[in-house]
Amino acid sequence: MASTAFQTSLNYLSSTNLYDKEKPYEIWLDNVPAGLRPTNVAFQLYPDVAVYDARAVGLDSFSIEEHGFEFRRHPFPKDRCPISTAEEAIPTNEQRDAVLSYIDVMNKFLCESLGGEKAVCFDWRVRQSKGTPISKSPNMYTLDEDIDARRMTIEVAHAIHADGSPDGIRRSLSYILSDEKKADIEAGQYRIRVINIWRPLVARIDNDALAFCDRRTVEETDWETVEKV
Repeated sequence: MASTAFQTSLNYLSSTNLYDKEKPYEIWLDNVPAGLRPTNVAFQLYPDVAVYDARAVGLDSFSIEEHGFEFRRHPFPKDRCPISTAEEAIPTNEQRDAVLSYIDVMNKFLCESLGGEKAVCFDWRVRQSKGTPISKSPNMYTLDEDIDARRMTIEVAHAIHADGSPDGIRRSLSYILSDEKKADIEAGQYRIRVINIWRPLVARIDNDALAFCDRRTVEETDWETVEKV
């Protein structure tokens, strides 16, 4: 890379022998059975990790096929989605149509950008930096059944992670696809791609910047799957 790296500390899953004998897990329930910890996941800061400023490297230098991520320019559809703050993105009854309209716009943008036939949004969140210190435990949320999880902003994630395992993604797809579509996928008629879209709601991010990992630097043995109950 043309840019000069700077050194920082990043929060990774801790290196422990515990996961050799029990799977990492998180139990997202208010009432965890007696004698069982809500999670056995723990993080630790690893120093001297080389990080590059993507803007200094050149935002057009990355491709999702080669690096696993890329940057795209897309004007925010203010005419259809009057959202400019995290609070406005929370889907109150008044804002819900605007949020759904935004999702439709981004589904279309994905297909046009990557040559897809169809894009389906199966999850979305609004994150907001709340100035909390880096934690050695995962962010876990539990809500009453009658509360919509998307009516709240959640804290930014301070731990290096991927949002889903292949098995977890297949499970998510099973909830939203018809039996016919699932059969077509199993027969290899479609290429399935799971893509996260991140967009800031303000002009400049002053803290908790988003970090990406070049997929070419990650081996299969580097992954540890966390069971979420």
